[in-house]
Amino acid sequence: MSSTLRGAWLSRVMKRKDVGARRHISSALPNPLPYHHPHAVVSGNLVFVSGLVAENRDGVRKGTHIDQDGTTVHDVSEQLKSIVAQLDTILGELGMGIENVVDATFFFKNIDQYFKDFNETYGLLLGKVLPARTSIGVSAFPSNVCLEAKFVAMR
Repeated sequence: MSSTLRGAWLSRVMKRKDVGARRHISSALPNPLPYHHPHAVVSGNLVFVSGLVAENRDGVRKGTHIDQDGTTVHDVSEQLKSIVAQLDTILGELGMGIENVVDATFFFKNIDQYFKDFNETYGLLLGKVLPARTSIGVSAFPSNVCLEAKFVAMR
């Protein structure tokens, strides 16, 4: 997408009033615009956070590396920590925090392999918040990760 088209698209999307929602894009996180979505949408007292994966602003994937034999190795705990840090950044920019999360949906590649470690780390990071939670197994992601998460927070 050319910068002119991207600017026009972003201007149109960010100003839409027909749905009463405001789009939020964090300058501290990877740019979501190539994938045509904001980091979050604020509607009334709800914040809908788009799917997050363990990737930093420079495109480096956290919790994923290639072993000596060429096998991809995932650390679901590190990926979850990265995702929760991104969530905290987004919510912080909106004047909220992790304690405002009311719903969490997690998508796993190889859920049987990663769920136990995930659950232990989840308990440490979000166990006191206790949002509603759904965990779904998927066959693949467009990026080389084992976990993606989306959230809903409420003011």
